[in-house]
Amino acid sequence: ESEHITGVPGVKPGDVEGSAEWNRAESYWKERYVRSRKQVIKNKVEAVCWLVAGLAVLNGTDFVRVIITDERVNRFFLNIGLIATLTILVVILYLIFWLAIVHHVDWERVYKASGKDVLASSPHKPVVRVAIGTA
Repeated sequence: ESEHITGVPGVKPGDVEGSAEWNRAESYWKERYVRSRKQVIKNKVEAVCWLVAGLAVLNGTDFVRVIITDERVNRFFLNIGLIATLTILVVILYLIFWLAIVHHVDWERVYKASGKDVLASSPHKPVVRVAIGTA
């Protein structure tokens, strides 16, 4: 009924499997799934390429050696930057591994939960909000 507004075909209660409307909706959702899978694969390949390019730059230049040994590097600000980077990595690891994997928390749902939602009373909600705000 809402197809004229959204452009998304759907199966109505009276449609039977194999009808034209059913096949049209099924092909739409199948094509959408294939497109989303292609996008996910493309994003993963692109991420690997960026990692390889970053490692090639680090190996091809004296960047690490210069940071460690050059006297022109201001150690105070370098240490502040390293501590901030390490803090962000710890927060990300906490969100990904500890909450999501160990405690099976769907932190996106917890973060977006409204006051009326059952998840709004989750004990992890304040921690997730602070951790996401810190990251």
